[in-house]
Amino acid sequence: MRCTTWLVIAAMLAAVGHAVQAQELVLNGDFESPSAGNANQPAGFTPGQAGKSRQATLTWESPGCHSAKCIAVETATSDDLGYWQTVLPVKPETTYRFSLQYRTRQPHAAPAPTGDPLYNEGSPGGPNIEFGMSPEDPAKAARPADWSDMPVALSPLGGIYLPPAVQWSRFDHLLTTRPGQTDLIVKLRIFCYAQKAWFDHLSLKESGDVADIAPPRLRAGQWVAQDTTPPCASDPRPVPNARVDSCAVIRAGFRDSGSGIDVKSVQVLLDNQEVTDRATISDEGFSLSPATPFENGVHRVEVMVADQAGNRGNRLTWRFGVGRQPAHRPSVREKSLRLDGEPFFPIGIYAYACHPADGRFHREDLRQAADAGFNFVLNTIETADGLDQEQAAGMMGVLNVTADIKKCVDPVSARKALFEDGQGRFRDHPAVLGYWADDPEHLPDHLTVMKHAQAAIQEMDAAKPIIFAISDLPKLAECIPYADILVSYRYPVPHYHPQMIHGWSLAVFYRQVQDKPIWFLSQAIDLGYAPSFQSMEKFRPTPAEIRAMAFYSLVLGIQGYALYANLLNPRDYPDEWSEALRIATQIRHLSGPLASGRIEPGAVLRPAVSAAAIKVRHLVLDGLHTLIAVNLSAAHVAAVWEFPAGAQAVALFEDRAMPAKANHVEDVFAPWQVHVYQWWSDDQARSQRTGNAR
Repeated sequence: MRCTTWLVIAAMLAAVGHAVQAQELVLNGDFESPSAGNANQPAGFTPGQAGKSRQATLTWESPGCHSAKCIAVETATSDDLGYWQTVLPVKPETTYRFSLQYRTRQPHAAPAPTGDPLYNEGSPGGPNIEFGMSPEDPAKAARPADWSDMPVALSPLGGIYLPPAVQWSRFDHLLTTRPGQTDLIVKLRIFCYAQKAWFDHLSLKESGDVADIAPPRLRAGQWVAQDTTPPCASDPRPVPNARVDSCAVIRAGFRDSGSGIDVKSVQVLLDNQEVTDRATISDEGFSLSPATPFENGVHRVEVMVADQAGNRGNRLTWRFGVGRQPAHRPSVREKSLRLDGEPFFPIGIYAYACHPADGRFHREDLRQAADAGFNFVLNTIETADGLDQEQAAGMMGVLNVTADIKKCVDPVSARKALFEDGQGRFRDHPAVLGYWADDPEHLPDHLTVMKHAQAAIQEMDAAKPIIFAISDLPKLAECIPYADILVSYRYPVPHYHPQMIHGWSLAVFYRQVQDKPIWFLSQAIDLGYAPSFQSMEKFRPTPAEIRAMAFYSLVLGIQGYALYANLLNPRDYPDEWSEALRIATQIRHLSGPLASGRIEPGAVLRPAVSAAAIKVRHLVLDGLHTLIAVNLSAAHVAAVWEFPAGAQAVALFEDRAMPAKANHVEDVFAPWQVHVYQWWSDDQARSQRTGNAR
C-alpha cells in the first residue's frame, strides 16, 4: 500500500461577517522593514536563545513566502533552543486570531551531532509557537529553564508543535487572553531536535466570534457511517487462576456501544472443545454450568463475540483450577512474552487508585481498569490482600523488588531480602506475573546487587521474568544482562515534543537491546510544571497527547505497553481517566496483530508537504491488515491513502467505513489524532477471523 499526503493546516477561519476589517496588531508581520537600532533584523522582533547550548542561528533572510523577506531559526543540536520574539498589545479576556506562514527543512535531516543520545533519531518535528505574557509583578515571573524562558506561560504550556512542512503552509490559532492581560508575548521557536524553519506573514487580529477554525474538508463519498466499534468480552468468572470446586459456573460479560451484541455469533470453548450449545447466552453475557462435575486439573476457557454489524470483539481466554492451584506460566521467547504458552500483549497501569496497598486505592477504579483492558498492575508494593483484590478484578501484579534488590549484596542476603523478608515471599500467589524494579541503575553498587538478585530469582522462581525500568540511558547497556524484559520510560511533556519518546528513549533501547522484549511505560498524569510557569493549566500531557504517545509507541514496535499515571483517578481527572480506559480497550482489541502480526513493508508514507507529521505501522495477521497512523503535531493534516490492490477499509472505533472497494481514499487527522484502519486481503480471509491475543 502506498500513501501520499498533503498538509492543510487549519484551513480558513469560518466567516465572521465583520462590517469593518479587524485591526492588524503585528506592525511588521511581513518582515520587510529593518529595525531602527539594528539593520540586520526586522523591526519589532528580537532574537533569543535559551537552554544549554545557545548555538542556534537566528537569521533575517530572502526570499519569503511570496515576499522579499522572512525570518528563520536553525538548531544544530538537541540542546539548542532558538526563537524570534515579538510583544503585542492586547485587551483582557478577548479572543484573537493568530496566523502565520511557515516551512521547514526536509523532514529527514541527519541526527543531531551532539546533545542527548540519538535525540533526533527518526525525523525532526516542526517549529514550536509559544505564547505568554508579562507578569504584573516582575518578581513573580517564572525562572528560566532549559526548555522555556517565558515569564508567564499561556496555554498550552510548552508551546504548540506544528507539523514539518516542506512547502510554505498556513497555521491559524484562536486564543483568549486572561483577565488583566495587556500584552501577548509570541515566540517562534525550534527546540529539541536539529531543524530549520522559516516564518512569514505573522498576524494577530481581534476575532468577533469564538469560532472554531474549520478543518480540511473531504470530498463527498469518501466515508459512510457504519458501526466499526467492536464489542468487548470481560469480567471472566471464575477469576483467572482461581481454585474452585468441581461444580463452578463459568461466565463472562459482554458490552457494545453500537449495533448491539449478536448472540448467534458467541462461541464458547472449554478445554478447546466447543460448548456453545450448552451455554445460556444473552446480550449481556453468558453462563455455563457443567453437565458433569469438572475433573481435577487446570481448565481453559475461550470466548468470542461479535456485534450485529459483524465487528468481532476481543478474544477472552482464561484458566481456572479444580483440585489444584493454577499459576501463570510466562515465558520470554523471540523478543516477546508468552503467557501460558499463548501470544500475550501486556497492558499495564501504574496508578495509586489501582494500588490496593495505597491509601488512595479505590476497588471500583481497579475493576474499571480491568474491564477496559488493562491486564496487569505496576505497584509500589504488594501485599497478599492486595494481590487477592487484583486477582478478583481479573488483573495480574508484578512484584516491585526495587527496595529488596538494594539489600542483595551477596547470595545469602539476596535470598533473604527477596524471598524471606521482601516481595518474593508472594511468589506463589496466582496473580503474580513477574518481578520488576524501577531505576535499579541508581542503587548503590547497582551491578553487584543486580547480579545477586538475578541469581536468587533464578534459583527460587526461575519461571517468572525480571523486568527493569531504566531511565539513566548511559547505564542501560550494563543493566541489560540482569533483566529478561526492559522497560523504557523518559517523559518529554511539557519540556519537549511528544514524539521524543522515540529519540529521547526508545531509540536508545532499540539500538542496545537486541534479544529481549522492550516495553514502554507511557506518560500520563505527572506532577506537572504549570505552577512554576504561572500557567492556568493543571498539567500536561493533554488527553489527546496521552493517546498520541500511546499509539506512537505501538507504531515504534514495542512488545508491551503500560501507563504511568500515578495520580490518575476518575474523580480528579475524569477526562484523562476516560482516555486511559479507551486506550486500554483499543490496545486490547489490537493485541492479536501487536503480539503476532508481521510487518507489512508496503505501507509507506510518501514525502509530500508534511508526510513526516504522520507516523505509521502496518501489520498483517491471518489476512487482516491493521494500519496504525498517528498525527504527531498540533495541527490538522489531510491525507490520501492509496491501495494498489484495492481495499475496503474501516476506520476502527470511529464508526465510519469506505462505502466500497477502491484504490484510494482521503482522510483528515485532527491535532494529535490517531486513526486505526483495517481491511481484509481478500474475501476468503474474511471468514478466517481468529480473534485477538488476550
